[in-house]
Amino acid sequence: MTEDGALLASAPGARWHTIVRERFEDIWSELPALTVLTATPGWGKTTWMRQCRDALRRTDPQCETVWVSTRRGLERLLDRPVAGAAVVFVDDVLLTEGDQLWSRVATAAHDERRFVVSAIDHPAKEIVDAVPCLHVIDERDLAFDDVELDELVVRNDVPPAPELVHALSAAARGCPLLARMLIEHARRATLSRRAIEARIPVVEALADWVNDHTAGETREQSTSFAFLREAAAFRRFTSQMLVTARGGSGRTHAQRMFARLRASPLGDIEVDPLTGKERFVWSPAMWRRFDEDFTPEMRREQLRSGQRYASAHEGTGLRMFYALELQDYRAAETLAFRDFRYYQRYGLPEVQDALLELPLEDVARYPFLLELACDIRLRRRGPGAAAARGLRDFLAVARTPADATALTRLRYVVRRAHASVTLGDRATTIATLERLRSLLDADVDGGGELRVEAERDADVAVAAAGELALAFWSTTQVDDHALALRVVQAGVEFSRGSELAFDNEDALATESDFAGLRSLDPDGVLDPANQVNTQSLSFFALESGHDGDALDALRALSDVPRNTVLRSAGDGFTLMVRALASPTGVDLSAVDRMVRLNQDFWADGQPSTFTAFGATCAYLAGGRRQAAEDLWQSIAADDWFARTSRGLVALAAGDARAAVSACADAVTASTMPRLRTLADVLLATALARVGQLEAAATRLNTLWQVHHAPRLVRFAARFVSDTDLHTLIGLPNLTRTLREALAACAGDSRPLHRASVPMFSAIELEVLALMREGLTNAEIAGRRFVSTNTVRTQVQGIFRKLAVNDRAGAVAAAQRAGLL
Repeated sequence: MTEDGALLASAPGARWHTIVRERFEDIWSELPALTVLTATPGWGKTTWMRQCRDALRRTDPQCETVWVSTRRGLERLLDRPVAGAAVVFVDDVLLTEGDQLWSRVATAAHDERRFVVSAIDHPAKEIVDAVPCLHVIDERDLAFDDVELDELVVRNDVPPAPELVHALSAAARGCPLLARMLIEHARRATLSRRAIEARIPVVEALADWVNDHTAGETREQSTSFAFLREAAAFRRFTSQMLVTARGGSGRTHAQRMFARLRASPLGDIEVDPLTGKERFVWSPAMWRRFDEDFTPEMRREQLRSGQRYASAHEGTGLRMFYALELQDYRAAETLAFRDFRYYQRYGLPEVQDALLELPLEDVARYPFLLELACDIRLRRRGPGAAAARGLRDFLAVARTPADATALTRLRYVVRRAHASVTLGDRATTIATLERLRSLLDADVDGGGELRVEAERDADVAVAAAGELALAFWSTTQVDDHALALRVVQAGVEFSRGSELAFDNEDALATESDFAGLRSLDPDGVLDPANQVNTQSLSFFALESGHDGDALDALRALSDVPRNTVLRSAGDGFTLMVRALASPTGVDLSAVDRMVRLNQDFWADGQPSTFTAFGATCAYLAGGRRQAAEDLWQSIAADDWFARTSRGLVALAAGDARAAVSACADAVTASTMPRLRTLADVLLATALARVGQLEAAATRLNTLWQVHHAPRLVRFAARFVSDTDLHTLIGLPNLTRTLREALAACAGDSRPLHRASVPMFSAIELEVLALMREGLTNAEIAGRRFVSTNTVRTQVQGIFRKLAVNDRAGAVAAAQRAGLL
């Protein structure tokens, strides 16, 4: 039985209906002297040849064809050509690249007699050169396209299903055998995502076919099987790895086979984020089949070979893979020291899994590998005593050597800061980041050691950029956004022209827009090309009064799965935007949970001040001013977020004098244009409330001279009440353009000064909860063992406090206020 027939016959089920590959009609009608179909099993070579023969018979009834399916039959035909045979189909003869029959086929192939050959290998170069009209077809050509897959599904009585066609195209790569297998599953209603992702039928079919058909000499002579045998030694590989494995020979064939595998369902292509190199990675099922054929010593030798190759030619990811597999912790320590952020953020799944399961006691003598393993464990599994102890051990031993280069000093500082944040040790983090600030200060005028080293060695510049990208996260978690901006500015400078440039430029855009640097145009113009990330888009939308767009942009950030480690900046930003753009949609109980989560993370029990600032906005928008007051009474911090938040709370409480004091302190706490503008607008508002109108106007005019930025003024005006905005617009001696900018804000929502929700007793909250369940007064009385009149009085008191007239309104208002 033919190769394809044997494989397809194994698929159970009702009668199978194939389709005619009409897109090959042009090839069939104009067959060259020699057509070679070279593909692994399951790609429908026999079916293709049969349909080609049928097409020839339809279009030219006089065309004589011969079908040969054995080697002896082919030899006999070449010895004694069949008279009148115009097209010879050679199926399942297993011709290898160096097979001597190729030269005889090439000699026999001419215009009057054409050959269509199903082979294992691509013909050798001398055969290709000897046949002027030759066409090679492989897996890339034989794969079903989406139109054919759709037709195949319908023809075999499976209801049209776009998700099935997508699976056949994406996971099965259009492989005819796997398409049939999956459609058979769908026809029996047994198709599962696991079956699609495993691709096991193709793996088993290939393995069985190889064992059945390639014993002995044929397998040894086939370059395709030599390629597969060598590729089986590597979990993932590039075409160059296979060339190197073969002693530098066969580059063209390796590239061709790599391209064929790229189109197959036997694995996937991944791209190294730093080098941009494409690697083929075997599917788990295929790798298991290969692994079964290796003894432990054979596998270890293959790993050593892979490690040698990766060390000489490959990128960072594969080096750590082989080091961990071989338990070469000294090599792994060097890699962790040099490329911590790469393994943390971009590392291969197998590497991260190996780090996750790494026995921490085995690597206690390798501090940077220990830190990396603990970091991965905390991020993937959440808080754990062993990982926390490992990070503390790292901090205890990771001391900068006295003779360290500037880059090494930077690495020690950044890693210590990162470990301290991960442990929730705010004080150690801040002290460590002061050392980072000193390193950056030394480079301000271009004469620092780090800059000199980077100018002398491009690799140092790239390494410094990677470390600064890691430091950016630490600075934002402790709310030091001034240092964060300096860090990413330096990171962008060091990373120019490298693979890290995009990440650093994205971080710079985020921090620049937090600072308001790209919103300073005096005409309020913003280049759309600059809108590159989630935070930028939300800031820009709020500055334009487009609240819906701000929320849409925010969803991308909100949909990112929460890491078990902190993301203070993201939480604070999310709360602020939601409070300003959709106050009725803020879940205040979720705000409480977010604040508690942040408090629990830090060892000192104090939340991030940015998170607390965002929570303050949410509480004020939800009418829970008391919650905001209580929050800031528990926080000792005194940075810009703290001072501005206290000023906002004082304004909401009507305490204008306290607001003047807090906002005046906030003005001096930051030079970032956005933060300075917001503090100045709030201070002018507080001054106007105490009757100091001239002082308020002077404050705003001075701001306008320094930052003539309508967009930032519009953003800041979102934080004051409508009444206060009208007061600011009417201030005497206000610059005309500034007055116009304030007037343009009149249509924006200003939700942070809603009337506060009255306080409710525990009994009233219990009655509210029972009302939400739909209980009547009598039922509530029975549940609480009181009289119905008592409940009626309590319900009426709840109505008055919430300013509603019925139970449904009370429940809805209580939910909006976060009381339920």
